Amino acid sequence: EKLNPWFREYWDAFFKCKSQPKNSNLSEDIMMNTSNCNNGLKLSAVAGFKQHTLLHFVRDSVYAVATALHNMKVDKCGNVSGLCDAMKHIENPTVIEYLRKVQFKDEHGNKFKFLEGGDGPPRYSILNFQRTGPNMYQWIIVGNYTLNEDGTPILFLDQRSVKFRSGLGKFPSSSCEQTCREDQVKVREHDDICCWSCNYCGPFEYLRDS
Repeated sequence: EKLNPWFREYWDAFFKCKSQPKNSNLSEDIMMNTSNCNNGLKLSAVAGFKQHTLLHFVRDSVYAVATALHNMKVDKCGNVSGLCDAMKHIENPTVIEYLRKVQFKDEHGNKFKFLEGGDGPPRYSILNFQRTGPNMYQWIIVGNYTLNEDGTPILFLDQRSVKFRSGLGKFPSSSCEQTCREDQVKVREHDDICCWSCNYCGPFEYLRDS
């Protein structure tokens, strides 16, 4: 709270309670119709809290710049408190050089460092568009793609969570060809020589060849 003076106001607005009515910037109508915040409140998915999916990019960016400046200060100023003369006039190429060498552990304990091209480490969520209720659809995270400590790509996909059309869990076929039974005949789809459907033979008929 000391680092973020607006957090208390956000807390009161999120939980619709009042923790510091004397200094709160919330309107009087809201404050009059809310109760005091209790100590058991916690920001969680159960309470309806959802962190923005792109927030980690902002967090990593801030940590990268802060780490680069810290490393630069250690190299150029040593144990001198505050900025030394060597850091009062820093050129952009020098800052970029330190940024490219930055390495640290992020909030989830994963190693962060820039790739050779200057990009951050790939951290992609694999989303699946699913029906979650009557006339309700939502993007569901079913996997992720990232790099491990030595830079090896890692792909994780929870196939049990993947849903296709009509909620089916089986991967749809990418081919229109079907395997017909012995009592079925192949019927071409219009003028398409690659696709066909399987029709049953009629009474007293048999398939002479395939």
